[in-house]
Amino acid sequence: MQNQELYQAILDRYTVRQFEQTVFQQETYDLLNGIIGNVKSLLPDNQVTILQMNEINPVDLLVAQGPYGTFVISPHVLLPYTISQQFPLVEIGYQAQQIVIQLFKAGIGSCYLGTAGRENSVIRHFDLPVNASMGASLVIGYPKNNELRSMANYFRKPGKHTKRMLLEEIVFANKYDQMGQVPAALKPILEAARRAPSAVNAQPWRFVIKDGWLYLYVRPKAYPFVLSQRNRNTYALHDAGLVMANISMAYEAMGEQRDWVLYDFDIHSFPEFPKAVLPVAKIQVS
Repeated sequence: MQNQELYQAILDRYTVRQFEQTVFQQETYDLLNGIIGNVKSLLPDNQVTILQMNEINPVDLLVAQGPYGTFVISPHVLLPYTISQQFPLVEIGYQAQQIVIQLFKAGIGSCYLGTAGRENSVIRHFDLPVNASMGASLVIGYPKNNELRSMANYFRKPGKHTKRMLLEEIVFANKYDQMGQVPAALKPILEAARRAPSAVNAQPWRFVIKDGWLYLYVRPKAYPFVLSQRNRNTYALHDAGLVMANISMAYEAMGEQRDWVLYDFDIHSFPEFPKAVLPVAKIQVS
């Protein structure tokens, strides 16, 4: 492992819901801007804009975060969005998660708060392009040292674990839903994937290992059915980007660069999958 610090940050990052109300100093703004400026994209032409709101007022906070705006409070909120048309939600998640991990390394916490179903109100309020896509706002700041965490948040602390599926439950061999042994060489990479965050901890991703490739699918039905099908799809694709970022960064920590190949809408280019599942991307693993 060439960059153990990066790999450990991928494993240890947890959701923060209580923040110090301390405004960043200039050096922290410089750090944040440097992190944003060095984010990698999935596709060269895909640009994600990060709207930075610092010392945010209560009205803007409430609009950015929806009903959670009164519970997760920080002076700093990021709103990632894109007008790119190619895999926009996947791209937003992919770039946002890179920012999250780098901030965690610097001692800055974060919390994703979904925007699905209220995108239009957010777009109007912040005067974003009418064709913008977004998946979640991102509250960032210094974690409260003495915060009284919820039970779920307690188990997100470093060294603790949320209830996560076993690798054997999300990784298949040769075909979808066919159980198989996870190769030892892939376990560190897939463990990084397993630790990725997801809306309501749905863990929608499934992987198939076949012919030296790791294929990624997501299951929109993993999200609560109180959400519309459109909103479930939004979160599934956004969360696909998060897990892809964790995998890419895990390879980076090992001193390797592996590029994702996004689904080309040819069903025969991926191992056969159920109708309710969305194929997303593949990455060469051997």
